[in-house]
Amino acid sequence: MPQLVLKQEIISAIKKDQILFGKVAAGLDLSIRTMSDLLPSNPPRMATATVLKVLRDHLGIKKDSDMLEPEPVGV
Repeated sequence: MPQLVLKQEIISAIKKDQILFGKVAAGLDLSIRTMSDLLPSNPPRMATATVLKVLRDHLGIKKDSDMLEPEPVGV
């Protein structure tokens, strides 16, 4: 079964919003620098329950499934 990752529009929203970026980094217990390095690769660890809650609360999204998609094959 493929792992789930964040949709690209969610990654874009995190990149554009400095407050959200900081909240996601804190939710993953990462430094801003490490978060900057990690975000472009969109690893499955970005789709943890803690991060999804931060995203739901900040973006007003109701369902996790609206933020997730299967990890691309070959990654």
